[in-house]
Amino acid sequence: MMTGVRKKAGQDVRVLVADIGGTYVRCALASVTAETKVSLHDIRIERSASFKSLEDFIGFYMGQLAEPPEAACLALAGPIRAGKGRLTNLDWMVDAEALGRRLGLSQVLVMNDFAALAFAVLHLTDDEISPIKEGTAVRGGPVSVMGAGTGFGLTLLAPCGGSYVPVATEGGHAAFAPHGEVERQLWECLAAQGPHVSVERVLSGAGLSAIYEILSTDKGEKAKLMPREIGRRAGEDENSIAAQALTLFCNIFGAVAGDIALIHGATGGVYLGGGILRKNRTSLRQSKFTERFGAKGAMSGFAEKIPVTLIEADHAALKGAALWFAASKNAPSPRA
Repeated sequence: MMTGVRKKAGQDVRVLVADIGGTYVRCALASVTAETKVSLHDIRIERSASFKSLEDFIGFYMGQLAEPPEAACLALAGPIRAGKGRLTNLDWMVDAEALGRRLGLSQVLVMNDFAALAFAVLHLTDDEISPIKEGTAVRGGPVSVMGAGTGFGLTLLAPCGGSYVPVATEGGHAAFAPHGEVERQLWECLAAQGPHVSVERVLSGAGLSAIYEILSTDKGEKAKLMPREIGRRAGEDENSIAAQALTLFCNIFGAVAGDIALIHGATGGVYLGGGILRKNRTSLRQSKFTERFGAKGAMSGFAEKIPVTLIEADHAALKGAALWFAASKNAPSPRA
C-alpha cells in the first residue's frame, strides 16, 4: 500500500461524494475515520442523460436521504480551475460555490475524476488490485494513473515531502500516434471526422466502437456495436471481429501507457482504471499490451522495469474523493 497525503488525527469525516462521468453518475455518503478507513453508504448509480444538470442530480440524490450531509466532494470527468469546471463529454457546468449555496451545503469541493481515482490508489489493498505487467516499483517514485471509459483519464501522482499529491492532467487529448497499417487506417478514418485525432478518440468507448467498425468494414461486414456488446462477443468467440477489436484496443493502450510512463518518469508504477479494461481483463492480458508498453527504443530498458497494475476496487473514485476531502481539512490541498 502507498502513502497518501499526511493527515492529522481527528474526528471522523462524513461527506457526500460523487463520481460524475459522461455516461454514468455515482453518488454516496462517505465516512472517513482518522485512520483513513472509508465506508460508503446509500450508493446510487444513474445515467447522466437522465438529468439536466449536476445540480439536478445532486438535488435528486439528497432528496432520497433521511439526513442530508453538510458538505460534498465531487469528482468530475473534466478540467477543474478554481472550483469551476465543465464535463468534457457532457454539457454540464460546475461552480462549487454556487452549487453549495443552492443546495444548502456548507462546503463543496470539486476535483478531476482521475485525481480522485489516483488518491484512492494511495490506499488500495492487495485484494483491490491485480498485476498486468511485472516490474519493480521504485519506492517514492512518480506514479501514472490512467484509464478508458467514456473518455480517457490521466493523473500523475507526484512525490512530495515523503508522500504524494495527485496532479490532474488532460493528457487524453494529446495526439494519437498510429503504429502499423491498421492503426494508420484508424487514424485516417477518425481524421476524416475531425482534424485532431487524440488518444481519447481511440482509447474510449467510442474509440473501441470505431475500431470494431473499421475491422468489420475490412471484412465486408460493416457494423457498429457498443463497447459492452463488443466485449460480450469477444468473450464468446476469440476469433471474432469483436475479439480482434479488443486486442487492437489493448495493444494501442500498451503503447500509449508506455509513452505516458516515460513522460511521467513513472518509476513508482502505472495503475489502470476505467470500466473497459476491467470488464475485458482477459483480452488485456492476452494482448500485446506488455510488449507495446516496453517497446520504447533507447528507453526500452527503463519502460520494461515499470510494473503495471489493474485497479479492481469497486467505487474507487468515490473513496478517493472522500479521502481527498478528509485530507484537505488537515493538509494543503492537492493540485486536482
